[in-house]
Amino acid sequence: MRRALKIILLLGALIALLPGANAAVEVRENFSMGNALYERGKFAEAAAAYDALVLARQVSPAAYFNLGNARLKNGELGRAIAAYLAAERLDPRDGDVKQNLQFARTTAGIPFSPVALWRRVFRVLTVDEWSVLASLVVWLLLTLLTLRQLIAKWQRPLTTWMPLAGAVAVMLLLSLGLACLDRFGSRPAVVAVKEATARFGPVAESQSAFTLNDGAEVAVVDATQGWLQIRDLSGRTGWVKQEQVALVQ
Repeated sequence: MRRALKIILLLGALIALLPGANAAVEVRENFSMGNALYERGKFAEAAAAYDALVLARQVSPAAYFNLGNARLKNGELGRAIAAYLAAERLDPRDGDVKQNLQFARTTAGIPFSPVALWRRVFRVLTVDEWSVLASLVVWLLLTLLTLRQLIAKWQRPLTTWMPLAGAVAVMLLLSLGLACLDRFGSRPAVVAVKEATARFGPVAESQSAFTLNDGAEVAVVDATQGWLQIRDLSGRTGWVKQEQVALVQ
């Protein structure tokens, strides 16, 4: 009976692991397929392989970076810029991503908004990295508080270090908050068609407000029934069809 129970538990564990294992194999296959297609000059097909990873939420800086390269080679400047921006979010210190993003922006020939100083500071690390740092310091602070209560002879030296640990914890928590505000407080997008007409309302019959070219970077303000309200760098707002822009993931 025990032996049968062990076999059942083992089989259950193996079955539980199979979806994850299959997903990992599929990710590697799509990534390798994209790389192979890119090397053969089939850039549209390579982009589709990398897009499959994005749709499955199996993303990484390398996947977005390669997607950007494939889009760029295929002449899709807006979608390339969006992919590079997504890669930069996941790995803000990658020099290759920054270089290719700059090249795509220059090729598009469209002005882009310089990143504010405070945003550059908090983009040195990802939100996950800020979270880890803040968590470590908070746990350190809690550990010091516990040790001060449990060990009498450590009370005086630990009391000396408590204000410093508390100040660092507060600073990192504030940094995490600002990093989250930068990451989730806006919805960047990039025009992904040759010319997008922004209208005063979210209907095709609405009057044209202005036009934007492929590669123009905008912020999404609102969305309804397949339309996005966007704001461009000069502060103009208008409605465009959702398929005309690529959202930065």
